Amino acid sequence: MENAHVLLEPGMAKGFASAQDPTALPPGILAMVQNCRLGDGLVRARWGDVPYLTSLPGTAVRGYGACSLDGVPVLLRAFLSGGEVLVKDQLGNELTAPSGPFHNTRLTDSSTSPVRFCVLRDRGFSDTTPYDLLVIQNGLDSPRVYGHKNEWSSLSSDFNCAVVTQPEAPLIGTHTYAKATLASFMDIGSGGSTTSGTGITANFASIRSRAPYYAIEAVIDHSYVGGFAVFTLGAACDWSGATRWVLIGSSSSTTGGVVTPVNDLWNSVQVDISDAASGVWVNLYTPGGVTSYVSASTNNDDTVQIGGPIGSAGIVAVSAIIKIRLSWLDNSPLLGTTYSIRLYVLGAQGTIPGSSQFGVAFASSDTRAVGPGGVITTSRGESVLNLGGACPPPKIWSLVDDERFYYKYVVNVDPQTSAQQNAGIDRLLLFARFVGQVDYYYCGSKRVAHYASGSWSIDSAGYDLTSAVSLTQDFSWPLPDPAAVCLPVGTAMAGANGRSFVAGATRSGTTYTGPGARLWFSEYERPFLFRMAVRNIDATTPDQLSGGSFALDGQLLQAIVPLGSFSAAPEQLASPVAGSATLQVLTDRNLYQLSGFSATSLSRPLPVAEYGTLSPLSIARSKLGFYWLDERNQIRFYGHQGLQNISASVVDDILAAIPAARMVWVTGACANERFYLGYTPAGSSNTNCLVWSERQDVWESVDTATAGSFEALVPLNDKANDYVKLLRYGISDIYEHEQPGSTGNVALSLAFPAIHFLGNSRINAREMTVWLQQGAYSLTCRRTFDDGSHADGMIDASAGPILLDPAGVGGFGHFVQPSIFGSVPGGVKIRAAHINISAAPSGAMRP
Repeated sequence: MENAHVLLEPGMAKGFASAQDPTALPPGILAMVQNCRLGDGLVRARWGDVPYLTSLPGTAVRGYGACSLDGVPVLLRAFLSGGEVLVKDQLGNELTAPSGPFHNTRLTDSSTSPVRFCVLRDRGFSDTTPYDLLVIQNGLDSPRVYGHKNEWSSLSSDFNCAVVTQPEAPLIGTHTYAKATLASFMDIGSGGSTTSGTGITANFASIRSRAPYYAIEAVIDHSYVGGFAVFTLGAACDWSGATRWVLIGSSSSTTGGVVTPVNDLWNSVQVDISDAASGVWVNLYTPGGVTSYVSASTNNDDTVQIGGPIGSAGIVAVSAIIKIRLSWLDNSPLLGTTYSIRLYVLGAQGTIPGSSQFGVAFASSDTRAVGPGGVITTSRGESVLNLGGACPPPKIWSLVDDERFYYKYVVNVDPQTSAQQNAGIDRLLLFARFVGQVDYYYCGSKRVAHYASGSWSIDSAGYDLTSAVSLTQDFSWPLPDPAAVCLPVGTAMAGANGRSFVAGATRSGTTYTGPGARLWFSEYERPFLFRMAVRNIDATTPDQLSGGSFALDGQLLQAIVPLGSFSAAPEQLASPVAGSATLQVLTDRNLYQLSGFSATSLSRPLPVAEYGTLSPLSIARSKLGFYWLDERNQIRFYGHQGLQNISASVVDDILAAIPAARMVWVTGACANERFYLGYTPAGSSNTNCLVWSERQDVWESVDTATAGSFEALVPLNDKANDYVKLLRYGISDIYEHEQPGSTGNVALSLAFPAIHFLGNSRINAREMTVWLQQGAYSLTCRRTFDDGSHADGMIDASAGPILLDPAGVGGFGHFVQPSIFGSVPGGVKIRAAHINISAAPSGAMRP
């Protein structure tokens, strides 16, 4: 009796399992599906491939990626050309360069250490809008940083690829110091007039080394209490820029022909000033009247008084001071003594608190690399007045740096070395610690080298950092300590939780040789600033904003995968890991997890499973978790539901055939609710893709590349069409894999479960019938069978019957496995397939 055996009907196909015996497959599972999709109830040929970019240069692909830089989509391709690895975008623009400010920025070639890409935000380094920066790593060379130049850069091009060089610590030597300085004399011009009371002689005295400025001089007979001298200046003086005032009094007494310096001058003299308009006298200084006055001795035993802001005197027109009045208040210490008073008025125009301390660090504008900081320990006072002349000896007054008042400061630093200069270390960062503060905080910077006409040049050996910045502190940026490290050489990178993470490379002397064992995390909100060990605030308290690192002994870091938020219980809302992204860290042997914002939590890798990877490019993130090919040739999935093996006894026969030399280039991608794993079953480049359906949780197909081999799979969002393009990177071209609506053909193939027969009956497997979508297609029906000798794989592609005769095999039975294959246009649907099976008579077969 003849029976039509159902091979395929609508809704029947549920995936494939190539690793299982074709006679033992569960219902709905096929032995193999090639270039098909199962999502809509019918088996459908996948859409064809369409060229995306063609005629690309290079002899081998060494890295790939897709990202967004400041909102602009960018496709990245690293390829070998002329013995060097170049990086270009989809427009053919080279991001690296053979020469320029940072010399040759192309990369060293390696067939075992792929080029990796990571986008980091340039937050906090420059003074204006930050940019996205592309970091390029290969585990062999110093990192490359590509992106917009910031406002500090002296480069002419807006986009550059810079090589990261570690800035050296500032050399705190004999030429490195901080010095408080006053701005200038307040004008006391000549040509004025004087009025004086009884016992006082008043006049203007020229300052020989400071002409055209003058001092006001009064000779006072001590006997006359209440005596005064009024100085009407030759022109109104503008004191509006003087935020602090300084009075320097030179006085001496003469008794019996002997001149004696007087140290208590300011205990007896009052100073008043008046503007041109009001004529009202306003007190500037009264002995003991203002507690913020400070006295300082000079090298001539004269005295200095420093007071508050000019505005505090109550003068409206401080830009038009016209009169100064000196008044004698008492007759102590001795009646009948004559005093000579010379008064100099200077403007202390600074805005920086006195007794400030400073730290400095060198940096690179274009790589955003910051080096170790140095504290300036040498502080110099300011010589504010030198009367000059050889006879008598000059008088020099040095003002004491006092915390109660404000100054300008000069910070002088030894320049960087020529090697650092030629590496683009072009910025000196200033950090200040004001009275009462514990740390030094960033205040501003100054350019110390520039690039022009093909070379780097030093700007200056000493820098007045206060001339261009008002020292407003950024409390989020403390002075880098001596252990500060810029962006380490590494392989995989990621950004999460306000930090950047780098899988450090193995170092051998001065060279790097690929993946290493140390994972680095940056300072909080400083993605380009690192340190090896977490910094301590005191002997027992770690600084939770610090960078740090840890080593995983006996392992090599392969990948860093940021995932979603850590799940914290309600009572843990104050936990340092609550709400943070989790990072999955894969080594060649294990999977670890990191989470949290604090340095302490990030220093504690949590072991998750003893499954690592030798195929870091196989990692693909989806909305549910991430996939990867582990070191045991199994495909793992890790997400909020835990860890799963989705390949064991299903497709691991395919994975086991991948050549060992090609494991590092196995490539993964997620697009449109599918996971794709690109691999090669043999040879030196990828040709196939395993396709996993996230909707159905089954292996859906093995796709073959219709346009040759490829090295990478890259998902690219297509916002216009609301789907994700899957790009296949070949050596000389890029194709879009299965573009919806495309017209190209694909090589469809379906292998059905084998039909197993027990006993000694003779079976006649006759015609196969396949129902396809309307159209003219060329499909071949094939039957693989066991003729009773148990020699699996005998094939018959004819349309005639196959007689399976178990004679002589002991009654073990036999099987027949139907399959169909052929080239069809993308999107063609296969609705059903049957094969006719009948019992055969003992004699001749039925025609």
